[in-house]
Amino acid sequence: MFSTKKIKDRMTLGIVSGLLGNLAKQSTASILIRVLKIGKSDGPTYAAGIFMPKSTMFFKKKAKSVQIIGHVADNIIGAMLGVSAVYLLSFTGKDHYVTKGIGLGHLSWTTMYGFLAKMGATSMYPVGAKNTINSLISHSVFGVVTKYAAVKLGDEGLFKPNFQSLGKPQQEILQPRKPNPPS
Repeated sequence: MFSTKKIKDRMTLGIVSGLLGNLAKQSTASILIRVLKIGKSDGPTYAAGIFMPKSTMFFKKKAKSVQIIGHVADNIIGAMLGVSAVYLLSFTGKDHYVTKGIGLGHLSWTTMYGFLAKMGATSMYPVGAKNTINSLISHSVFGVVTKYAAVKLGDEGLFKPNFQSLGKPQQEILQPRKPNPPS
C-alpha cells in the first residue's frame, strides 16, 4: 500500500539515526529530571560546557544562547555517533541491534561523561550521582533508538558486509566433513 524508500547512504542514515536517537535521549533525560527528579542537567548542558567556562555555565545555564549552543553541540555529537553506529552495523550485521545499541549508549556515556569529562573536555564536571544515573539511562535509550532507526530506515544492502566478519563463521566450517570414499 505504502512504499517506503530506504536510505542507501551510510552517512545520511547515520546522521538521521543519530538525530532520532538524540531526540529520544533528550526526551528521556527531560522526563527523568522533570517528572522523576533524577538529576538536574541533561546532554545539551554538558555539551554547552565544552564551549563555556564553568563560571558562565553556573550563572547562565538557563540563558537562551547557552541552551542553543548546547542543543546544537549535543545534536552534532549524536549525529556523529549515529554515523559510527551505522558503520558498526554494516561491519557486524544488524542482528542483536538492541544489545549493540545498549553497548553504543554505554560506550558513549563512559567515554564522554567519564573519561573525556575527567580530562577537562567540559566545564560541567564533576557531576552528582543522580546526574550520572540520568545520563546512563538516557544514553542507553540513545543507543537503542539509534540502532533501531538505522535498521528500520536503512536499505538492506548496507548491512551485508562484503567480507567474512568474525561474528559469522563460514557455513562450511560448521558442517561436518564427509569422509573420503575408500580407494
